[in-house]
Amino acid sequence: MSRRDPSLLVGVGVKYTTPVGQFWAETGVDATGNSKGMRSEVGVGWRISTDSAMGKWTFSPYVSAQLNNAKLANYYFGVSSSEATANRPAYQAGSATNLNLGVSATTNITPSVSLLLGARYRYYGESIRLSPLVDSKGSIGGNVSLLYRF
Repeated sequence: MSRRDPSLLVGVGVKYTTPVGQFWAETGVDATGNSKGMRSEVGVGWRISTDSAMGKWTFSPYVSAQLNNAKLANYYFGVSSSEATANRPAYQAGSATNLNLGVSATTNITPSVSLLLGARYRYYGESIRLSPLVDSKGSIGGNVSLLYRF
């Protein structure tokens, strides 16, 4: 298999907060030129603040749909004829819409330091699920971050 270098997506986005929830839309193109692709996403999320024995936390569950155009999907999930083997057939991935379900949690450790936690399940679009490089219907991801405010 040829090496797939990471893409750096650069674009624009907008977020609108209402009493019902936060709505957002964003789109970006690959500024590195590796995939020459584009990704767009729309979503909705909610903020739930709590105050418990574990401190003050803000939980933000969300759902979103993420469209990867054919160039981006094929760069990462396609198999060219030169990469094909008996166990890995050639495959041309088309555009794919992934569905995301996630939650983030934030708390202040000090006035300058915050802890951010996140978890997400991504259900792959059909074009990605059918790739010979993929053996599941989705993936789970997470992050732990510390934020320091100057």
